[in-house]
Amino acid sequence: MILSRRHRFILVRGRKVAGTSVETALSTLCGPEDIASPMVPADELRRQAMGGFCGNYSDDPAFEQAYLQLVRQGRAGLRRPAARYKAHMPLAAIEAEFGPIDGFRVIGIERDPYARVISALGGVEDLAGRLDSAAEDFLPQLRSIWRYRNRAGELVATALRYERLQADLDAFLGALGIAPIALPHAKPGILSNRIDPTQVFRRDQIDKINAVMAEEFAFGSYQRR
Repeated sequence: MILSRRHRFILVRGRKVAGTSVETALSTLCGPEDIASPMVPADELRRQAMGGFCGNYSDDPAFEQAYLQLVRQGRAGLRRPAARYKAHMPLAAIEAEFGPIDGFRVIGIERDPYARVISALGGVEDLAGRLDSAAEDFLPQLRSIWRYRNRAGELVATALRYERLQADLDAFLGALGIAPIALPHAKPGILSNRIDPTQVFRRDQIDKINAVMAEEFAFGSYQRR
């Protein structure tokens, strides 16, 4: 997540939506008073190489700097540190920590729910079987819409769509008076957006995805199959 005092925006990250790429790009705009949560070492190293910012996510600046130093050194076995402001922190929790966010633009990233499910299953073979074997809470955990609601329960985020992510990011930056930033390809994945869900899932599985992810379909204006 990013909370930028400098540019008055908040990035709320969902899962399996290219959040790493967007956070890396937007962190290059951050000033020293902004908040940017830590990434896992490989992603953090890439962000640092791009001149991105990571900091103010805890109450100990020395601790934060020590993590970045270990990342640059390539320390084996290093893990993302504990944080007051976490990578996938929902907006309501950000408000609870930071206080009122009046005047901040809130953005999130949405992706075709079928593609998100395919990506999260971690492969392209026997996707129907993989979904059958997944934990009961697998699909609910992929939902992002609740992350974009404020403490009053209002859906206040603007969606950047994965399928046109660079264009939507450029438009968002343009509204802030900022020049476009090229998105890095942090995690290319299995290109699940190119897979037709009706060819890999049964009808009952499609129906279940439609039901569980109903708000995501509406928020991102995605077509149900």
